Amino acid sequence: MIKSELATISIVASLLLAHGGKVLRISKVVSRAVAAAGVGVALAASATIPAQAATYEPDNFYVCSYYGCGYGATEGTLTWYDRTVNAKGYVGDYRYLSNITVIFEAYQGSVKVGTPQTRTANNESSLGEIRDFNLTLGDTDLSGGVDRVKVTLCNDYQTANQVCAPVKNYYRS
Repeated sequence: MIKSELATISIVASLLLAHGGKVLRISKVVSRAVAAAGVGVALAASATIPAQAATYEPDNFYVCSYYGCGYGATEGTLTWYDRTVNAKGYVGDYRYLSNITVIFEAYQGSVKVGTPQTRTANNESSLGEIRDFNLTLGDTDLSGGVDRVKVTLCNDYQTANQVCAPVKNYYRS
């Protein structure tokens, strides 16, 4: 790109000399052309920088209720970005025992980032048997970002009868 702009400068200078242009005029043309070339190089360099956050390989998740998948489950995809994670999927309550809640917790190493995000389904209430979610986990200001998400599925969440399936951890690759 620089070679083509320098060639243009050379051609303009030659034309001015051939048509009786003054040296002062040539220096103004050359200085303007060099300044324009610098802007062009700067624009070309900035055009190679990606405008969006980098994404990593997404992870699919599936967790069954403590009582088994026939009682309730959650399923979806974790899409990893530089600093946050998007959890998209559903939670389902399939039996008339209780409600079922999925809990997402974001971590950087062993440090919890932000507050846990939850979604509850209950086939005996207006929440319904299947409940979709699309959640952002993490902190957009956290350098290094989230590198682990803990997914927990509980029946009767935050009650005396709470029973949770084994925790599943998913890591940014």
